[in-house]
Amino acid sequence: MHGFRVPRPINANAGLQIIEMGIVEPPFLLDFGTSSTDVEPDFTPEVWEDWWARVEDSFEERFVEAEAVFYHLKRQLKIWHLDLRPSNLRFVEG
Repeated sequence: MHGFRVPRPINANAGLQIIEMGIVEPPFLLDFGTSSTDVEPDFTPEVWEDWWARVEDSFEERFVEAEAVFYHLKRQLKIWHLDLRPSNLRFVEG
């Protein structure tokens, strides 16, 4: 997805609310648990501004790439990935 690996589901148990996922190596995109689909979250402009400031602080020089992933998900798949942080969006080092 936009050049990042996404783990494939292996098994799930709705009663226990657990999902078994495959393992991926960087570059990867994980943790869609707080994502919103089809409808944009009802955030005020101030909340979005604060959220983007946190994302920018988290990714520093890779912010533009993280922002591109967010907008790709939003435009192409109607997914608002609200947990963008380096542990969930890992780039290849080098």
